[in-house]
Amino acid sequence: MTLWILEDAEKQEWLSMTSVLPSKLEDLREIHLMSRGVIHTGELMVFSGLLDSSKPFYVCYYDFKKKIIRKVEILRMKDGDFRGIHGTSWMICYPGHIENIKFL
Repeated sequence: MTLWILEDAEKQEWLSMTSVLPSKLEDLREIHLMSRGVIHTGELMVFSGLLDSSKPFYVCYYDFKKKIIRKVEILRMKDGDFRGIHGTSWMICYPGHIENIKFL
């Protein structure tokens, strides 16, 4: 996985960070990964934008300091709530806590 970070917008300087996906995340290699930012711990939240009714939905967290990825399966998602009529739908996840935007 390669992450590009804009270091200086005026000079258009970019920094790239590359991490090798562990074998337990092998199934993530074939999907289009998306991100909307980091959570309060500083981990990057990564997820598949395509929600497929035949596959479980996972959110992954990348720790920049430890250079590790953890994978979390989201359970109990009802098909009718998020999935399209043809079995697929696009998903967007946003990091942070909705009730309190101040991180302690």
